[in-house]
Amino acid sequence: MGGFSEKQLSKEGTFSLKPPNTWEEKHYRRHTMSDIAHPDTAITAGLDTAAKYFRVLLKSGITLEQLMRPLDNLTARRNFARFVAAGCPKIELPQLNIMVPVFAINEHGHTTITFTGLDLSGAEEIERAVEQGNRVGDYAQSCLVSTNADSYDANHRLVAEQTYTVALMPNAVIEKNRDRSTEGLRQVGADKFGYAKPLAGIAPRIREALSDEAMEKLGFYYVAALHDPIADRGGYPSVLDAHRDDGGRWLDAYWGRPGRKWLTGGASALLVPAT
Repeated sequence: MGGFSEKQLSKEGTFSLKPPNTWEEKHYRRHTMSDIAHPDTAITAGLDTAAKYFRVLLKSGITLEQLMRPLDNLTARRNFARFVAAGCPKIELPQLNIMVPVFAINEHGHTTITFTGLDLSGAEEIERAVEQGNRVGDYAQSCLVSTNADSYDANHRLVAEQTYTVALMPNAVIEKNRDRSTEGLRQVGADKFGYAKPLAGIAPRIREALSDEAMEKLGFYYVAALHDPIADRGGYPSVLDAHRDDGGRWLDAYWGRPGRKWLTGGASALLVPAT
């Protein structure tokens, strides 16, 4: 057996305690199963409990993104800690003002998002976005809290409880860069697909509905709501958009005059007229 004498093996088939004499015996000694280390039972039990915890919560309808939010957001972490410390009390959903979007693909192959409108002021939209871990750019903030005639509050708030469906039209539908203007995209959306110009109020809802991971899967770096522009803090006509980069999830504003040219790699959010 492997070059060892029978005397070196006990009746049970294990090695005797006699010191090995040859080089082979010293370097090729076999070990019994009892010599092999086993995982710590406490660690194994802890991993099993953690796995069960995630499975149960995911089955209850909570998304993985929602479960991970306390890891990335200090406010969410504190809120979660208070909720658990309070014994996970029942919360009436209407008080949370939760939006549950529905995604679909329409006959044109465009992703659509259907959601219920929230009648929030621009200042409330900023607060809500930040609480959810989003970043709101300075120019977007100036549009949302503007007091000018073209302000968000005066012209772009959605109707509470009304259903809206927006289509994410890839800007690549216009091949030539010189033709890919704000007005050109609106026109193609209307003439070719029957889409309409939206209110700026859809932009916060899009940012809320689309994670950066979802935008990446769709192939979009940004989704711009091609609404009537709002003058930003510099006086430039701007439109709100959701975009992703290494800095996190952004709700921002870009110059949205009719002749403004848009890059490919993004999408235009336009209203499906039936809504």
